[in-house]
Amino acid sequence: MATLKNLFIELTTACNFKCEMCDIWQTKRQFLPFKLLSKVLRQARELGADQVSFSGGEALLYPNFQDALKLAKTLGFNIFISTNGSLISAQNVGFLVRHVDHIGISIEGDKKTHEQLRGPGSYDKALMAIRLLKNKRILTSLSMVVSKKSFQKMRSLVDLANQEKIYQIIFQPFGRGLLFKRAKDCQNFWITKPDLENLEKEIEETISYAKRKKVDILSESLLRAIPKYFALDGRIYPKRSCQIAQTSLVLRKDGKIIPCWGWYEPVLGDIKKNSLREIFYGSKRKLILKKIEQKKCPGCLAACSDIEAYGTSPKNQLALLAKRMRNIYRISKIMGLSYSLSLVKSAIARKIDQSKDY
Repeated sequence: MATLKNLFIELTTACNFKCEMCDIWQTKRQFLPFKLLSKVLRQARELGADQVSFSGGEALLYPNFQDALKLAKTLGFNIFISTNGSLISAQNVGFLVRHVDHIGISIEGDKKTHEQLRGPGSYDKALMAIRLLKNKRILTSLSMVVSKKSFQKMRSLVDLANQEKIYQIIFQPFGRGLLFKRAKDCQNFWITKPDLENLEKEIEETISYAKRKKVDILSESLLRAIPKYFALDGRIYPKRSCQIAQTSLVLRKDGKIIPCWGWYEPVLGDIKKNSLREIFYGSKRKLILKKIEQKKCPGCLAACSDIEAYGTSPKNQLALLAKRMRNIYRISKIMGLSYSLSLVKSAIARKIDQSKDY
């Protein structure tokens, strides 16, 4: 029987940025009721989940943000936050140190490109957040959306990570679902055939450059799949059936539960009416899992996707093991040896659970 491992939570649609490649700031500001959030966190822990990711909109705009982190930490979750970094300050970084395990900050290449896409002053605010977190020894990663307007600036992200001693960077392609109100503008970000060869070249150069700079890219095999993603109109699948939906759920800001971020519909259940156990083991979810196995889901290449499944040869598996060991060493220098060993212990336990589940 499968076990719930990961919980992704959309705290709010509110955002203080007006990014060109995202429409969420144009929607009505909604906030997940804290009562529902509390209910889901407790029920998810009872089902075995040990990782929770908070996002928005901008997660730090959630009115009960500190209460959410306190509760999740008290329940024993490993906590990840995705943010634009603008609201991280000297006043709240101490609280984050005590309650958050990992923070991901969005950076769109160099300063000029980042501010063209995310607004004036946004780069310096993100950089200040990165330095505050680094000084407090909070595990921090950088993420970038690869699009027509940014793909030639991928190495700038490597430079920033190297400069600020960030342990890991993440690349994910632009998705049409980001522009749900301005669908016609997708053409400004979608990489089409004339640029695919340049994209492939840029990716290989970025991978080589990152190795020279000793910067870790979350998944090189996923990164190399990005040109195919654009060529196939976004419908791309890992070599095996995606495991994310097998062990994860997404809680939307309206209390509805969905399979994953790549599939915003259909709704599996409503936490106001159903328990998380009923939803996770329910017939609707079983039907969705069958569709995923048959590759009848929308297909995606999100950063939360089944990244290990994009490289399955023994050579790739050996390289993956070496990368994990290198990361553990790098994390130990940032967070301390005991924290790194706890990650190893958790990873081993999860692998054992997965072998029992499947």
